[in-house]
Parts: sequence; structure tokens; C-alpha cells
Amino acid sequence: MSTGTRSGGREADTLGLLLPEDWWVVDLTDERSRRRSVRALVARQFGRADKPSPLQLDVLRELDASTRAAAAARGRLMAFSLMQAGDKPLSASLTTFRVAAPAPSRIPRKREGLVRLAADLTAAAAPDTEVVVAEGPLGTVVRQVAVERGPAELDAERMPQLVARYWLDPQDGSGWYQLVFATHLVPLREGMLALFDAIVASVGHDDDPGTPDDDGEPGAGADGAAQSVRLGAGATPAAAGVA
Repeated sequence: MSTGTRSGGREADTLGLLLPEDWWVVDLTDERSRRRSVRALVARQFGRADKPSPLQLDVLRELDASTRAAAAARGRLMAFSLMQAGDKPLSASLTTFRVAAPAPSRIPRKREGLVRLAADLTAAAAPDTEVVVAEGPLGTVVRQVAVERGPAELDAERMPQLVARYWLDPQDGSGWYQLVFATHLVPLREGMLALFDAIVASVGHDDDPGTPDDDGEPGAGADGAAQSVRLGAGATPAAAGVA
């Protein structure tokens, strides 16, 4: 994945990340924009037609359901990988959230809350769930990885998917940031996790962060270029351990 540049800033609305060019971004904070982006994504994949095919309508319904559910869970944005390896799609999704951090009185030292979160996740983890604490550009990052059932809103409970959840503290006064990646490419676990790790490592504060265009299309540029995406501000009342 190519990288871009960032600099300065600590305001919540300047928080951004870098995504590969061939990821499609949907803003979940605006209902009109969400619907428009979903329709544009389906049109891009199938082409525009006066009479959509049954498959096209099914995909539209599934994307609408998944993005609507993410918005109802107070997600900030959702992004879909359109990457390919040869003729094979490397399908994956990303959903971002702001989550409430523990009250300052419960955190004697900075970042202790994330370390405590990792300990709680480890204590509650199933045998095949992995919890890792690492250091990134913004400090401590907690990563939880598990193979889970697919989303119920898509009737995909029987389809296993690799789910990677990340928590980090951008220290902008709006709580922690949670990024949730999902892919059905479970056999490609290590490669997909390397991609997800690289995207999380790009999270930072921009002086002039990029935003998706009106159709939610991937950023313009040369093949393989990175697009800068604004993550949005505003903490939600969601608990830190809840996706």
C-alpha cells in the first residue's frame, strides 16, 4: 500500500486515515449521502441500466442493509475493498466508530485505559481469539482478531469471516477510535491482517484531510495511490468493548 503525508493538528474533525485507491468510502453520518454512495457503488460494479438485474438488486439491498445497520450502530464511515489479485476480488470492509473512553478519574496515567481494555478482552476471549497490544504513530493500539459468523442482516450467519477490531486514542477529546475490519477471506488471514495493520498505522491528524467525493468514489490518482479520508468527529455513547 502506498502512503501519503500528514501533518499537525489535534482537532477531532481533522482525524483521518489513508486507504488504498481502490476502496469505496460511504459516509454513515448523513443518510442522503449514504444512500447515494451505495447506489453509486452498485452502478460502478454493474454499470448503469434502465432495468437493474435481479443480482444487482440483491447486491443493492445487501449493501443498503449493511451500511444502514452500521449507521444505526453509530458508525462514522464504512469502506469496501474493490482490490483484486489477478481476477480474484480481495473483498473486505471497514467500519469506524468513536467510543467512550473511561472517565479520566479511572485512568491515573495516560493510555492505561487501553492497556486495561486489552486485559479485559484477553480475559473474556475465546481460545481462538487473539488480542495484541502494539505501539503505533498515535501510541498504544489494541487489536482483537477472531473468526466469527457473518452478519445477521445479510443472512450470512453460516459464512465465517475474519474480524479484526482495533482501538486507539487520538487524544483529541472525543474518545477512542475503533476500526472494525471484516473479510470472508479467512484462508488469507496473515495477508489481510497486514493490510489492516497498515491502514490503522496511517490514522493521524491532518491539516487538510481528504474527504470522499459526492458519489463516494475512491480517490483519484495513479494506480496504487492512497486516498486520504476524513474519519469524522464526535464520540458516541457506545461502550469501548462493543463494535
